[in-house]
Amino acid sequence: MFVESLPLAIAKKMSPLLGPFFDLKSAVDEKSKAAWHEYQNPSNRKVSSGGTRPRSVFEGVLQSDLPESEKEIVRLADEAVGLRYAPRL
Repeated sequence: MFVESLPLAIAKKMSPLLGPFFDLKSAVDEKSKAAWHEYQNPSNRKVSSGGTRPRSVFEGVLQSDLPESEKEIVRLADEAVGLRYAPRL
């Protein structure tokens, strides 16, 4: 989306109604980066066992069987935002 490529302040002025979305996206992007950087340290790669569930969507994606090429910051952020805005069943 074009608006997402703009600096946050400009995007919010262009689309004030989407301000809360942009704030959420910014926060999720930061958390995604932190989770990804933590995962890059092999000693931090915890494998869930015995029914232990991941504590976050980030851990869920990073601990999954997805290829490493799918475990990127953008994917983590997209999954988290997608879950936030998914319809509730």
